[in-house]
Amino acid sequence: MKISILKRVFAVCLTAALCLSMAACSSASSSSVADPVEPDDTIYCTAGGTVTMPDGFEYPDTAGTMALQLDDTTQTLAGNLYILRYKTSKYYFTTGTTMTFTITPKLTDTAGEDVTTKYTDANVALWKKGDNVAEYIKTVHFAADGTTQTYTFEGLEAGAEYRFAFTYTTSSRYRVSGNFNFTGISGQGSEDETAAAEA
Repeated sequence: MKISILKRVFAVCLTAALCLSMAACSSASSSSVADPVEPDDTIYCTAGGTVTMPDGFEYPDTAGTMALQLDDTTQTLAGNLYILRYKTSKYYFTTGTTMTFTITPKLTDTAGEDVTTKYTDANVALWKKGDNVAEYIKTVHFAADGTTQTYTFEGLEAGAEYRFAFTYTTSSRYRVSGNFNFTGISGQGSEDETAAAEA
């Protein structure tokens, strides 16, 4: 009788041990499964391209400004950013359904002295003129590290008016400067300030 009872106790203990072991394995297996990673839909420029500045281009000398000059022959808008954090352009007409942006940006301190830092992320946003409202198209990021980078905006409306805005907010200690081109522009559009009513 005692042996029978001992066998039953042993069986119960063994069953309990197996259950605990399986539960631990299940917990470990569940914890080892990584959480799903959200897709990164950030758009970046790619390395390469050439920025061409026209003869006689007037470079700005006041911090926080942007100079622009349109070449009607090449349908290229040349520009220069000078020690800025944010700047938006006026509207320009596109020649077709694409527009290529190329930039050679760098970072400076607030006095315009070049700096080397990991906080290089800056961006340019494209907006389309609508009826009393600016329609947001997309934002493209670039690294303000002294290298030339490019991106082609596609699916635009030929002959429509677009404007662009540069932004650098990665670090309050620095500013972005540099030359850039937009190719595929036929002329300057309207002067009105639709920027105040962005969609």
